[in-house]
Amino acid sequence: MTALVLLEVVGKMPTKKENARVEKALKKVLAKMKKNQREDGTWSDQGWAATLAQGAAVKGMNRAAQLPSLNLSADIEQMRARTEKQAQGQFDSSSGTFASKGSAGVALYSAGANLSALADNANTNGTQIADVQREAKEGKTEEVRKAAREKLERFKQVDRDLDAAQAAVVKKLDDARFIAGFGNNGGEEFLSYMNIGEGLVIKGGDAWKTWDKSISENLNRVQNQDGSWTGHHCITGRTFCTSSALLVLMVDRAPMPVAAKVKGR
Repeated sequence: MTALVLLEVVGKMPTKKENARVEKALKKVLAKMKKNQREDGTWSDQGWAATLAQGAAVKGMNRAAQLPSLNLSADIEQMRARTEKQAQGQFDSSSGTFASKGSAGVALYSAGANLSALADNANTNGTQIADVQREAKEGKTEEVRKAAREKLERFKQVDRDLDAAQAAVVKKLDDARFIAGFGNNGGEEFLSYMNIGEGLVIKGGDAWKTWDKSISENLNRVQNQDGSWTGHHCITGRTFCTSSALLVLMVDRAPMPVAAKVKGR
């Protein structure tokens, strides 16, 4: 989450010195993420509903890779490849189900986090695809060209899995028990709503419109009179819950590139 905050302001600070300080801090956070990522693509899973922390890490890393001015893509590629494989392993396309590991038994959390992870990786792949296609054709050696072709196949598989995961989540949107998550709103629910929104907005169409209308109405109903939102379990603080609820409402206005713009989906 720190990476996400820093990415919102990098390059937008009042002075060159302040921008350099933000960029340095961002690179430090990403270096810590790289150092602590495990071989299976995950980070520490000792917290409650660790799948949400996994989703936030994947999001921060991909948003950094999507900003060409930072020139961080090469440093992040190994992390991204691991998280792609991990997210794909958490989704069974034949049954349309998401693995429950790390979700505290709450289907909303696992579906939202893994859908978001696939979507974020697909978005980043979209920013790279033209260069990788060029390398597949014009690479200096056959080894380079082969590696590029394999990367393109990896990109295609992520797209296929994302399409299947989107379809699986759409089927669950009429299930009140799925949407309720833990049973009442906590910060985890708001984060999951953001993840689902970001996973559906790149597909667009009726599914996105229906979801956006439904979740906006829901957030209007549970908003406090002073304009804030409060959690009723686990993450309860107004600052966190209000911030995450606002992110849900502004999914379609996110400043980072999405696949719909990058790949013409």
